Amino acid sequence: MKARYGLIIGMLSLLIALTGCRQLMDIKVSGNVNEGVFFTLYEYGTSDILVDEVVVEIRVSIVEDDLPRTIWLLEGRAALTNIKYGKEYNGFITRHMAGKLSEGNVYQINIYIVGDGGTIEGGKRFILEKDGSVRESG
Repeated sequence: MKARYGLIIGMLSLLIALTGCRQLMDIKVSGNVNEGVFFTLYEYGTSDILVDEVVVEIRVSIVEDDLPRTIWLLEGRAALTNIKYGKEYNGFITRHMAGKLSEGNVYQINIYIVGDGGTIEGGKRFILEKDGSVRESG
């Protein structure tokens, strides 16, 4: 019986590995509209992370199935840990210029890293408060 469970667990692990399941990274959102909105990446204690894509979207609501609209998009590859909203970075092409952040709106930052082991992604929702500061919302 134990051998059967071991076989099943082994097969499930292989299936998960072959499907390219995504690992997650953590993103901390901080700052304000006057001094800048910053995204700090954390992934397994590495210093700089080779990022392939940065996407900021505006969300209509906090509901999962709302349709986001991209307001900033960078594509390329560079080592980053701290990202400032709207800044241009060497190694990236700006595919969508940074739009103005407005108070009360819900936004989401998504970071993608593509490597031999699959895709690592991270995302964080945030709200721009009336005083211009950002607050993480999930």
